Amino acid sequence: MGREALDILNIHKLTKHFYQKWMDTTVDFPMLNVITYEDKIKAEEETEKGLDNIFEFLGDFPKGENEKILWRIKFKKLAYDFSLRGYSKEHKKELEPYIDKFLKVMGEFTKSSKSFDSKLSYEEIWQAMRNVWALVLLQIIFDQEVGLTKGIFAYSLLYPYTDNYLDSSELSSKEKKEFNLLVKEKLEGKKVYPKDDISKKVVILLSKIEEQFERIKYDEVFKSLLAIQNAQEKSLHQQGEKNSLNEKELLDISIEKGGTSVLVDGYLVKGKLNVDEIYFLFSFGIALQIVDDIQDIEEDIRENHNTVVTKVGHRWNLDNLTKNLLGFTVDILKDLAKVNKDKNIIFENFVVKRAMHFVYFAITKNKKLYSSKFMNEFENYLPYTLKYMTNLNKNLNKKLKRTKRKLGDKRFKEVMEYIFSA
Repeated sequence: MGREALDILNIHKLTKHFYQKWMDTTVDFPMLNVITYEDKIKAEEETEKGLDNIFEFLGDFPKGENEKILWRIKFKKLAYDFSLRGYSKEHKKELEPYIDKFLKVMGEFTKSSKSFDSKLSYEEIWQAMRNVWALVLLQIIFDQEVGLTKGIFAYSLLYPYTDNYLDSSELSSKEKKEFNLLVKEKLEGKKVYPKDDISKKVVILLSKIEEQFERIKYDEVFKSLLAIQNAQEKSLHQQGEKNSLNEKELLDISIEKGGTSVLVDGYLVKGKLNVDEIYFLFSFGIALQIVDDIQDIEEDIRENHNTVVTKVGHRWNLDNLTKNLLGFTVDILKDLAKVNKDKNIIFENFVVKRAMHFVYFAITKNKKLYSSKFMNEFENYLPYTLKYMTNLNKNLNKKLKRTKRKLGDKRFKEVMEYIFSA
């Protein structure tokens, strides 16, 4: 099936198409940029210096209101410098306005989230923030006005509620099915009667999407929301020790779940999408889902949550599956130029670089699941040495704990609130 023949929002055909594209992708290493050892060490030094500056600055949070204003201005500069480390002065100048847009929406989202539900933790808001970043990124790529729309706020904030509800081992399968039915009926425009506090909040958030998008004019927005809901329901079959799904069935679930999740983002940003945009968003969502599956493999095994990655990992190493992922990701990122209305090549390259780093970190987190031959070749393409990447999260947590001890929990929370407030 050619790209021009993709039936808009025929999820079955899209899943079938991209399953074949995945299977047709070579299991050889794709052409990736080789990073020299010297450049890796330089990048590590820049990263460590940037992190130390940020955490030291967090620990010096002032008490006076006037001092706080100056502190935030300086912190913003530190955030810019860290985000754009390794770029030339000219490229930094090009990219700074984009970083500014992200930070502005992050502040608005945090403030609106706490206003909507004061019980939300900053960990839960941070969980939702990843989707906000994706949606702001798409606003830029699709040349839309950047800001926190009702749709972006509502859909992103659904994540802490729906994900935690559906992933909970304390709730029965029957309760999860009832919750999914309530969401589905609300998306279909039916009147619903939520039974508990979480369900009520989910219904309110979905109503905010209805306020932005009139159903008849933007029916594809709601079809895409139903598509991700259906994919989420299918993913419930992945849970439990008695799961008997084969590799193809599990891959189909990851393709459908991942593809529809990013497709929804596109519709919430634009309202309507063309075929090239659908193709790019669906395929990019697949890559992100497989990356998530690799990143979460240990937790998934503990929770008896079966994915194509856990299925392969039970019997073999992840070499071929991951080379397949790398080739698939490199291929689809070439399509970014076709949908990028912003047309800023420096920003486009920035996005591609960050996307590949996301893949790299997921792989290095689980390096023991790969052969030494794979890791020896793979390390050539990493932005840092393998040892540094493996220990980065541990080092970050150490720096974070040290700063928390210096400030105390209450004061540290105040710092986080101040940073992310609009």
